[in-house]
Amino acid sequence: DSGEMRWSVEGCILAVFSPDGRTIATAIAPGTTDMFLVDAETGRVRLRMVGHQATVLCASFSVNGSKLASGYADGGCKVWDSSTGALLRTIELGGSVWSVSWGRDWVQDTQRGVAFAMGHH
Repeated sequence: DSGEMRWSVEGCILAVFSPDGRTIATAIAPGTTDMFLVDAETGRVRLRMVGHQATVLCASFSVNGSKLASGYADGGCKVWDSSTGALLRTIELGGSVWSVSWGRDWVQDTQRGVAFAMGHH
């Protein structure tokens, strides 16, 4: 055993493919606050992104795959660099974020470039 972390679909609550199909963004299990970027071919976890304070509910890659937006249950969205896992921005919205998406014209603009669908449990 190499000790490297591998991803399994078992218990997975969220899986989103990157535009090129090579990477899966995932939240491993219900209640998880971390996002993982996984190699779609091997299942090897490439990056762990830590920073959410509540359950991750949704995620979406930017059109060119360079960024990942993730929404969470305590009222916000985080924008990550998908190659390094660095947190680029936190956007507080005041309600659970159930869906995030990127528009083709918004790739370079992380402040106004993400659309949100919010709600409450």
